[in-house]
Amino acid sequence: KYTLERIAGLYGTLTGTLSSGLTLIRILDKDFKTPAAHDQVFGAGVAAPFIAPLILSVIVPLLGMNSPNPELYYLSTTGGILLYIAILYFFWKRLTKKIRKKADL
Repeated sequence: KYTLERIAGLYGTLTGTLSSGLTLIRILDKDFKTPAAHDQVFGAGVAAPFIAPLILSVIVPLLGMNSPNPELYYLSTTGGILLYIAILYFFWKRLTKKIRKKADL
């Protein structure tokens, strides 16, 4: 349902910002009768914790370019990324374990 509105919103968000996606949804659905805009905003909120570390992984090495020890920034960024991946893996394993237990019942 509401495929065109959802695709337009996703396209706008992926090629620009969330507001671009919402603008495209608004063009197609003037009175917001479909849940596409709500879903788009909810999805952006859910994605934010996953996007923030990626943005930081770009910013932190740039801060270290002019410092006397740039290697420290690069190592801390690499360590932070590895820690983030480990945390995601841990939570993913816990989540899949719970889902498997429910499926076995």
